[in-house]
Amino acid sequence: MTKIYGDEEIIRRRVAAEAKRRHTIENKVEIDGVEYMFARRKFEFGFSMVVPEAFEQMPREIAKRKFPYEDRPEIIISNSDYRVCIAFNNAELGSESIDSRVSSFRAYIKTIHPSNVFFIQGIYDLPNNIQIGHYDYRYPVVNNDLYNITFVADLPDMELLGWFICPIDVKDKWEPLARQMIQSIELVERGV
Repeated sequence: MTKIYGDEEIIRRRVAAEAKRRHTIENKVEIDGVEYMFARRKFEFGFSMVVPEAFEQMPREIAKRKFPYEDRPEIIISNSDYRVCIAFNNAELGSESIDSRVSSFRAYIKTIHPSNVFFIQGIYDLPNNIQIGHYDYRYPVVNNDLYNITFVADLPDMELLGWFICPIDVKDKWEPLARQMIQSIELVERGV
């Protein structure tokens, strides 16, 4: 058995803290041997968001397999192996508060998929009076479990529904980045 000395433990913790501090959308990040740089991208629904530069529109045939229902998200961008994706839909504006809508969405998902494990639910208050409600959960699929952060934002004239999805085995690496990406949402003029 290897004995760990106090100074070795201090160094290990410092190295881990430094790695965590640098694991942001403002830096180059390596996940599973792939380096990701992040940049602000404009989307047709009138918002922009910082996302990985390498993420591209998911091909239609892959999207049909990943989202097997006809009402799949309108925009789906992903990494090159399609394991990690961010998706968006434009929805009807609801009259409820963001918190109530998120609670309703979560309750609905929990009802139809009781095996899902739910984690955090909350609201991000962003500049320009943007509120983003969110909740995250783990759910089983055929070969693995997936991790999902679902988010809802009231933007002028629309409600934005979004999802960040990745395999559970890379959740710890992607979750902090996904939350930073969601909090980077800003309004832009449509068609710009």
